[in-house]
Amino acid sequence: MSINTIGLNAITTLMIIISIIFGIQLSIRQLKNERRTKSVLQAMANGDPSLGLRSNSLLRYEIEQIKMNIQIGRIRAQDDNQFLQELLRHIDSCILVVDGANQVIHKNQALDKLLGPMPADITSPQWRELGQYITSANTSHRDIVVWNKNARNDTLSLHLTYTRLQEKLVKIISIQSIHHALEAKENKAYENLTKVLTHEIANSIMPLSSLAQTAKELLPSQDKFDCEDDLKDLTEALTTITKRSESLGKFIQSFSQITKLPKPQPERLDLTALVKHVLLLLSKSDKSKEIDINFVFDNQSYWVFVDSCQLEQVLVNLIANAKQSLSNVAQKKIQITIKRQSQGGLIVDIEDSGTGIESHVAEHIFIPFFTTKQQGCGIGLSLSRQIMLAHRGDLIYVDKPLDQKQLPGACFRIIFNLT
Repeated sequence: MSINTIGLNAITTLMIIISIIFGIQLSIRQLKNERRTKSVLQAMANGDPSLGLRSNSLLRYEIEQIKMNIQIGRIRAQDDNQFLQELLRHIDSCILVVDGANQVIHKNQALDKLLGPMPADITSPQWRELGQYITSANTSHRDIVVWNKNARNDTLSLHLTYTRLQEKLVKIISIQSIHHALEAKENKAYENLTKVLTHEIANSIMPLSSLAQTAKELLPSQDKFDCEDDLKDLTEALTTITKRSESLGKFIQSFSQITKLPKPQPERLDLTALVKHVLLLLSKSDKSKEIDINFVFDNQSYWVFVDSCQLEQVLVNLIANAKQSLSNVAQKKIQITIKRQSQGGLIVDIEDSGTGIESHVAEHIFIPFFTTKQQGCGIGLSLSRQIMLAHRGDLIYVDKPLDQKQLPGACFRIIFNLT
């Protein structure tokens, strides 16, 4: 065997030995890395902050940096979520988020205040027209829905949009009550109409009354008039014109109350005490003992911020109307009930045992000038409702089912929003 062959074999053998040694070292290193990785994962699973590594380990430092960044990101996400929650809590508009299964996944306090407690399932009958609208909506758009709460109709403006949340399509609905805004415009229109009518009618009546009185004074004496009966008829006619003109003038003055309602001067008072005070006043002015008035309330005080004079006028008007409705019935009863609403407000129901109000009439009873009474002028209910609206409350007619009525006649409800 030549020297070259021996040298080549030696080199080959050496390379093999080196490869084996390198492979063994690589396997040992890989095994150590696997053990270290396993140890780190076990330490992380057990909550060991050292991660099973030496304090000066570079790997431990890098992992701790990653852990710190994750914690910072989580804290920021929690802060952002808390900020958004607080922001939604302070927004007046109602916010509702619904998933593809028609389940509520988020709502703010404003929605609970407006609608009251509602189930998570939008298809529940409690959601009524609003639920039907949300479930049937396929595109982003705006609409208006009528909502009934506690026998009180509300008008809701809705804005529905679609977006993705955690890779799922959800509906975001913003809801706002525009009932008071619409009522304010309607009342303003009635107010302007009343101003024009009272001005024009007053300008026509006053000269007519003055001319009739002057003509009456210019009539010749009886001895200078050819026919005594003609003189008598003419005098009576002029007297009738004068009296009727004066009555119309007073009628116009009463209508001006609607357009000149003073701004409420609210004060804190006990509603129970005020109702008792009004009933005492009416009992002294009305000596009739035929009507049985029952006042139902819990043995507690109901505090409200109202103008006592204006609210007293509302109570007087409603109780007087209730008494008038009892003129043709044998059982003469009135019940006044104070109770709290689930949303935190107060209501006063005034019911009577009269014949009630037809539905086609009930639609118009709060319109100025509208009346079904022969001697009425259509002011009382309209003025009373304007007073309650000025107090951020309302006055409504409640058409209760017979099984829910305390008395079979009409029911008017005074609403106080305490929030």
